[in-house]
Amino acid sequence: MRYEADTSMTAPRVLKKALKHFGETGAGLKVIASGGESICMEGTDGLVSISVCRSNAKGKKTHLEIETREYDNQVTAFLRSL
Repeated sequence: MRYEADTSMTAPRVLKKALKHFGETGAGLKVIASGGESICMEGTDGLVSISVCRSNAKGKKTHLEIETREYDNQVTAFLRSL
C-alpha cells in the first residue's frame, strides 16, 4: 500500500519520529537502508519505506511518501501522530 501526506515538521524530525514509531520501541522493525531523506525498515512480516522532501518553494511543509507491506495499521497511526 502507498500513502502520502504533508506535515509542518522538518524532514529530519519526521524520520526521527518514524524510527521511534517503527523501530525497537514501536513495531520492532529494523533499519535495512537509510539515506539523506529516506529510510527503509523491515520486520518478519513486511516492510515500511519512507521518503520525505520539502513540498513547496518556501520549504514550510514536508511531503511524505510511505510504502508498506503488512504494516498498514502502524503506518496510519504514524500519519495521525504527525
